[in-house]
Amino acid sequence: MTQSVSIRLDDEILGKLDMLTKATERSRAWLMAHAVEQYVQHEAWQIEAIQSTLDKIRQGNAKFAMKRPYSGCKAGAAIRN
Repeated sequence: MTQSVSIRLDDEILGKLDMLTKATERSRAWLMAHAVEQYVQHEAWQIEAIQSTLDKIRQGNAKFAMKRPYSGCKAGAAIRN
């Protein structure tokens, strides 16, 4: 099931959207729905990753990067000297 929603866009974004509609031969509605879908998927992935890391921290199972460079790293040797 889909529902209709409305948004306000400034003239510059709307102009770019219209250029995309012509270039892609897609409707404004399709492009906006696709953009929102991509945004939601990306943000949901980030929230899930953050939540997973916070859960690991709370459980004491989190692994963190070392604060000091590895001893075999040339950059680390330069920093230490």
